[in-house]
Amino acid sequence: MSYVLQFSCYGKRIVNINDFIGKEVILWLCGIKPRPGFKKSNKHINHFGENIYFRKIMPVSALQWDLYMYSITHYIVFDYRYLVELIKFNEMIGGDERVDKAIENSNKCYNPMCAAEDYRKLYIWRPMRLTSNSTQFNGDEWTTTKPIGYSTIDFWMRKLKKGEDMEVHSDDSNGD
Repeated sequence: MSYVLQFSCYGKRIVNINDFIGKEVILWLCGIKPRPGFKKSNKHINHFGENIYFRKIMPVSALQWDLYMYSITHYIVFDYRYLVELIKFNEMIGGDERVDKAIENSNKCYNPMCAAEDYRKLYIWRPMRLTSNSTQFNGDEWTTTKPIGYSTIDFWMRKLKKGEDMEVHSDDSNGD
């Protein structure tokens, strides 16, 4: 049996409870699946037959839902920029150990390719032109990551911050 969920952003997703891979608590909250030993949950259905629990009762967006479903399917966070949204959703539903595992796995493969991707603020970033004879980037500490924009001669260089650099930026390492 399929249900249509409507979210706070008015996005919609179809959920087939036979194929649902999320925590059953979500189906219980929405009133889709009865909870054993408890009285029947209230269904929040609009005149189209769509479940509007995530729009009216719990402010969940379609983006949060998609991030959740991706993370529990693949055990990795789709995009670190949306990590905060995934964490919010996970807290709203009371936590899911699979989301925690996805976050942990994503942290293991942390490899930002430019300053904008370095949400942990672990690196010092500098642009470099391939044609320049700069000695500033010599040594084992600097690595080349990816071209800047569409240019094939300008690259991002990165170097892992050391002790004193890390302390200066420790306040903005919360991922906001």
